[in-house]
Amino acid sequence: MRYLESRPVVAKTRIGAVGFGLGGSVLWLVLTSNPDIKAAVAISGVVPSPRVVSNLTAGVLTIFGENDRHDDQGIAEFDTAMKNAGLPFVVKLEPKAGRDFFNDTTTRYVPQAAKDAWGMTLDWLSQHLTG
Repeated sequence: MRYLESRPVVAKTRIGAVGFGLGGSVLWLVLTSNPDIKAAVAISGVVPSPRVVSNLTAGVLTIFGENDRHDDQGIAEFDTAMKNAGLPFVVKLEPKAGRDFFNDTTTRYVPQAAKDAWGMTLDWLSQHLTG
């Protein structure tokens, strides 16, 4: 973060983060320790405990394949905590996709889901990193 913020071409108030798979899980650790990140997208990974919300400053878009195993109850609780904190949080389930749907080096790659997820990622970052 400090490196990015030191670069003259980087708008310090417009830094976002994206994580895929394991990176989607690690992203939550990054967000809880870096209040300078203003928007994030987690593609796959896990949604953390609602207890971490008090340490977040970023709105988050989370995208799963609909056939990926994810904790619906945990997501609902996290969603409530984010709303209570006034932070944007959206969960999108990509139809006909499972874990690693974005990874074009595996047989689990789903081109349409990856294209849709990337479009949503760019839209989310554009919307939440304005100013």
